Amino acid sequence: MLTEFLLVYLCVILPNPVNGIGIGELLPENWRSPWEQTYYEDGDPVDLLVNSVESENTQLPYAYYHLPFVCPPKPETRPVQLSLGEVLNGDRLWMSDYQLKFGIDEPCLRLCDRITKPHAVKMASDLIKKDYTINWWIDGIPGSTTLIKPRTRIDPAKKFYAPGFRLGFVEDGVSYLHNHVMIVIRWHAQRHDGSKKTIVGFEVYPKSVSDAHCPGASHDFANFALDPNTKEKTVIPFTYSIYWREDPFLDYESRYSLYVDPSSNGNEGRMHWFAIVNSLVLVSLISMFAAVVLLKTLHSSDASNDSIWQKIVNEVFLQGDMTSELCVLAGTGVQLIFTIAGICLLLSSQSAPPSHSVLSAAMTLFVFAGFFAGFSSVQFYKHFTAHPKYYSSLKIAFLSGSFLTGLCSIVLLLCNLFTFEKQSSRTVNFGTVLILVSIYVLLQVPISLAGGILSNKVDLFALLLKDRVLIQTETSPTTSRAIPPQSKLLKWKYLLPICGLIPFSIIFIEMIYMYKSLFVNKSSVAATSSNSMYIFLTITTILLSIVVAEISIITTYLRLDGGDYKNWQWKSFITSAGSIFLYLTVYTFYYLSRMKMVDAVSPILYVIYSMMLNVIVSIACGSLGLISSSWFVYAIYTSVKND
Repeated sequence: MLTEFLLVYLCVILPNPVNGIGIGELLPENWRSPWEQTYYEDGDPVDLLVNSVESENTQLPYAYYHLPFVCPPKPETRPVQLSLGEVLNGDRLWMSDYQLKFGIDEPCLRLCDRITKPHAVKMASDLIKKDYTINWWIDGIPGSTTLIKPRTRIDPAKKFYAPGFRLGFVEDGVSYLHNHVMIVIRWHAQRHDGSKKTIVGFEVYPKSVSDAHCPGASHDFANFALDPNTKEKTVIPFTYSIYWREDPFLDYESRYSLYVDPSSNGNEGRMHWFAIVNSLVLVSLISMFAAVVLLKTLHSSDASNDSIWQKIVNEVFLQGDMTSELCVLAGTGVQLIFTIAGICLLLSSQSAPPSHSVLSAAMTLFVFAGFFAGFSSVQFYKHFTAHPKYYSSLKIAFLSGSFLTGLCSIVLLLCNLFTFEKQSSRTVNFGTVLILVSIYVLLQVPISLAGGILSNKVDLFALLLKDRVLIQTETSPTTSRAIPPQSKLLKWKYLLPICGLIPFSIIFIEMIYMYKSLFVNKSSVAATSSNSMYIFLTITTILLSIVVAEISIITTYLRLDGGDYKNWQWKSFITSAGSIFLYLTVYTFYYLSRMKMVDAVSPILYVIYSMMLNVIVSIACGSLGLISSSWFVYAIYTSVKND
């Protein structure tokens, strides 16, 4: 129901589609559950979609039909409507001119003879040397290179797929363009109904042929060499052949299983389980320490109030510095927490969307999570401020729902400066910007304000602490209790590295695979092949949340027990956010040093994207730390006041 409401709301209040992007397609029309299948009969037309070319060595993808050396689309060929997330990801899906009819083989078909200008030949040569691959799609699966795992003493030889196929190859410093493709499509007939046939494999065997004939299985042909220094136009012939083959052993539900490398799948699984077990041990240790702290404070019956944290009960609830700014950041973090939780649940379930639509799903969840941003920020504002005002609370609700949106917009425009100069498909056009602004104005702002308005009528702290009288925040007096000298370990230069070590240890293994998926193996189907990766990621996220909350409680207690009451809210937020941000930043630049970049723009884009990801994770952790510390402080001090 949530999806349908969003689509109806967008279609009613927003303008018509702009530049081929349906605003009603914030969630794409190809959103499907795994059990939804397309059945074919012999002779049915099958659409082959062309998307983009990309490389593991660069962050600059290019739209396939924007390449000046491939066959251009016919006038009647149209682009495919994309979700907003796919557009931002650099996808540019088009219908192609390849003619496929289910079950009908075509040994040789002519696509076109492309008259290519000298600069286009040079561009083709450069892209081939940068190891660019082509992304095509049929029925939701990518055109793939077929690989064979060699036979061992234990296991037989196994076939598996690598998404995409190479644009060409380099030999002795000369670039050769793949201008012929042999397409082999695997299909499967239902066991109980042979007339229901589904596509389960899309294999592409590219070849470089010097003329317009189709080589078939022959190896006796010359390759098409590219001369980047030519001053004349070059005619490039493009041909293709199509073969349909039944696969009785691979059904529709398991068709993505071949996209897992069998040589690494076992090792990766063991690595994930090792990381989970290691994380559980760390979480257990921190949990025991946090339990000792809670037992010592919540069940304290020391009537003499000899503990330092009990003596500063009045100072703890003095209004701190920059309270409004903290509430905005905290509300933004809560919005991210709900977004991340929704994504983890969605990807771990059996009703996950196509992986190339994950960004669209994340944006949808983020928009609706703006309600929690407005609600939580106002809750913090009411309890951290001595004299809260209604209109000020609405301002904070508005800013909490707008902060990350504005930050992401700045980052997007900054990246656009680099991608526009390179004519990459990641360049965001004016129509997309208009859609983003419309979503922000017509959805994000009202939803966050609605959360703020409701929060003014509800006191969540009072509901959580039903039987206790809440302590009201007071204005800081001109003179206050002196703060005694603190332990060296509570200084930022020691505290942040110590507090960030265990959380980073928990997510380290998953970060390796996540960075590899985001910045190296960017083809989305690799992650779609199994839900196990998402399940591991979800478990890791839960363990990280537990550790961050417990570390925040422990450090807050150590500060209060040392008499440091001033701005404990900010300190709990910075401890949780800054400690993980420190390690994420170090890892970002470490990973950059191990990446192979072939242009000057890609490292800049990588740093911008990864640092934005680091900020998102850090703000979410900061809010989680603030929530847990606030619950802890109010719980122990309301007990003292009530006693």
